Amino acid sequence: MEQGIRLQGRSDYAGADVLLAEAEDLARRSGASRLFVPTVLANRAAGYSATGRHRPALDALLEALCLDEEMDDVRSQAGDLNMLGLTYLDVGDLETARPYLEKSYRLASEHGLTRFAAEAATNLAIVMERSGDYEQAAEVLGEVGQFWAEAGDESNAACVLTDRGLLAARTGDLDRAAELLTRARDLHRETGHWLHMVQDQVNLSNLESTRGDLAAALATARSALATATEQGLIQLMWYLEFRVAQLGVILAHSAAEAGGVGEAEAMAAFDDALQGLRRAADIIELLRTNIGRPEERQWLFADKEEVYETAIRLCLASGRGAEAFRFCERVRARAFLDSLGAERLRRLDATTASGAARQEYVARLFDPATSAGERTALLSELRAMRARTVAEQPATASITEAELPSVEEICAAIPEDARLVSYFVMGGTLLIFTLGRDGVLDAGQITAREPFAGIVGRLRGEIDDLDAGLPSGSVLFEALIRPVAPHLVDDGELIVVPHQALHQVPFSALWYHSRRHDRRVHLRDGIRTALLPSASALPFLAGTREPERYGVPLVLGDPTGDLPGAAEEARRVAEVIGVRELVGAEANRAALLGPEPSPPAASGREPLAPPTPLIVHVAAHGTHDPDDPLLSGLHLADGVVTVEDLIERGPAPRLLVLSGCFTGASTRRPGDELTGLAHAALRGRTRAVVATLWETSDEPSVLFFERFYEALGERASVGRALEWARGQVAEIYPDALDWAPYVLFGDPHADVADHIGVTVSEEDMLAMRERGDRGESLAESGRFAEALRILGDARADQARLLGGDHPETLFTIGRLACAPAMSGRLDEAAGYFAHAASAAARVLGPEDPLTESLRDNLAQAREQLA
Repeated sequence: MEQGIRLQGRSDYAGADVLLAEAEDLARRSGASRLFVPTVLANRAAGYSATGRHRPALDALLEALCLDEEMDDVRSQAGDLNMLGLTYLDVGDLETARPYLEKSYRLASEHGLTRFAAEAATNLAIVMERSGDYEQAAEVLGEVGQFWAEAGDESNAACVLTDRGLLAARTGDLDRAAELLTRARDLHRETGHWLHMVQDQVNLSNLESTRGDLAAALATARSALATATEQGLIQLMWYLEFRVAQLGVILAHSAAEAGGVGEAEAMAAFDDALQGLRRAADIIELLRTNIGRPEERQWLFADKEEVYETAIRLCLASGRGAEAFRFCERVRARAFLDSLGAERLRRLDATTASGAARQEYVARLFDPATSAGERTALLSELRAMRARTVAEQPATASITEAELPSVEEICAAIPEDARLVSYFVMGGTLLIFTLGRDGVLDAGQITAREPFAGIVGRLRGEIDDLDAGLPSGSVLFEALIRPVAPHLVDDGELIVVPHQALHQVPFSALWYHSRRHDRRVHLRDGIRTALLPSASALPFLAGTREPERYGVPLVLGDPTGDLPGAAEEARRVAEVIGVRELVGAEANRAALLGPEPSPPAASGREPLAPPTPLIVHVAAHGTHDPDDPLLSGLHLADGVVTVEDLIERGPAPRLLVLSGCFTGASTRRPGDELTGLAHAALRGRTRAVVATLWETSDEPSVLFFERFYEALGERASVGRALEWARGQVAEIYPDALDWAPYVLFGDPHADVADHIGVTVSEEDMLAMRERGDRGESLAESGRFAEALRILGDARADQARLLGGDHPETLFTIGRLACAPAMSGRLDEAAGYFAHAASAAARVLGPEDPLTESLRDNLAQAREQLA
């Protein structure tokens, strides 16, 4: 338990909870469970509250309170009641919080537990203040402050002075507030409590702003920043950098308008502010999920996103369009890390030595025992580690780091016939960045007459109601496309990076009326569109290292047995591609993700990795988790494959198709579930993702994908194949409901024709078979090492030339398994047989003779192992 408490002190709540859970289990199994369990539960509740998990915190505290009442442990009861009151205070339930705190105060006072009583009274005063009972709150805080002063506890006395100062500011007594906060700051400085001292300075700076003395507010904020930097208070530095920059911009702008400073001097002030905002964003990104913890939000007046938005506005105001665009990209990267959460990042970090070291460095940064000098050195080491991870492990860095490619690298990845348009919504303003191969072509902004969510919602309603007019499609064309139209290339690609509600826009359905031709023109008529979760994904896709040889395409349909249209779609798609479809029970998690990772065999040989399918096509139900979009996913026969699964162990096909997946998606977080899956797949090195924005009818969907795959087979790019198939559907089914839902994420120039097959001569086929025969003969004569070498080389050549799932390759893997089986290495043999049998069942069918032979061999190997 003590180890868990120490980890909590270092903000390692996940690690602490593991240890505390073990301690709870031991305590419950001990002979004195009633004595020890309440203490463990109270500490677990503290961790839950710190990470925003209030329901389990309340459950743990209520159980602890019941046990402490049975044991008549008054001290622990007072603590439990105080923590219950604080937890309800955190969730804003003041009516429930107050009686718990009053009972804690009363119980502690009656039994002479003065410190417990003072802590409960302090929290009770906060409830009173938030309930508007300022006079009583001030009275209680005064009494508590006197108690701590008489007890000689200067630290707690100073904290109460801070609370009294903030209360005075809230009631409008600014002079009294300044006096109390100044006394608190000085007392915290004298006692060496630098964290609280800097917080007092921040509060004083805010107070000076309220008074209108911005120059004094800036000076105080600068002093606080200097102290935070000197003392290594990393968790405060990002906000103070932001605060100094914000005040500096306001003062410079006011002075320029009044004629007090020249343009050059004002621009220099803007440059200084921008440098501070860059430093603030850098600290946020280095610390990742350690920013924005509940205990920080109790006193910070700005959320971290405001850092980026302020920087974006400042860049645009000073004509720095490219840097404004880059800050928008940093917001997207940061949001993705936030959506992953601390636990997922911890697991991803644990896969590499540098990631594990990173977790240790961050923990030490927040450890109170770490000195100021050590914190500065650790922050520098984190920067260096981030740079190394980006350079040496780009695949991992693309998920775990917010480090981004430069604007020049993004532009270099844009095809000649394409333009990239990035949208970013800030309140009622829409920022539009247009990029081409030559750089940032335009950076503009428009003010919306109404929220875009409302316009997008109307368009979706018009589509659902089969309104042929689609008036909202014209409104969105004028807002989103007209400003960038001069930069678009005829018969070219438009790569769109949406934001917020714009994720749900079917861009191909946007239209304008052509006066020249006196007819409606849809965007799909002359421009092919593709979507990206962020512009930074484009150079990542361009630099993706693909397998030398892809495996057989994978087609899954109707896993749950209630989508006959999906089963028919899978059958028709598989027929066009030339593979066997997996429907019903065969469309399971293992078929999509591959078998569960297995440890290396006793011989030390790595188990065979299944070949990456060239194409994965899934026609299935989907689900959406509004609280955690990364738990959204696909319903397969034996469970859900989530976005998290795709990130951690999903396949990376060249093309991923998700057909009709989101029939049950919630409207609370529109677009998040689709972007989540696409983001996961693209970060996992899939080149292109085709998905649907809404559930589609059976006949149009089958027709669309037939035409889509036919075009791919004729060597069309994914972008051109999608638009051609869309046009074919529109000729028969003119309603946008049937042709507009299909969207492409990723590289519109990706193709699959060159990766489907290569011509292998009969001579080469015969030579590979003869090598296999020789390897088998060597194994039968006991020359196992030679046999493994020859058979391994034959399998590698067949996988490269024929594909990892080709029957010839699978037959050789079966032969390869026989060599370790004959030499007694049954675990290694079973691994080979399992890999080949699984692939053969998928490619050839469960009743194929090769499948049955491999399955029999696998059963024999496992029986002998047992």
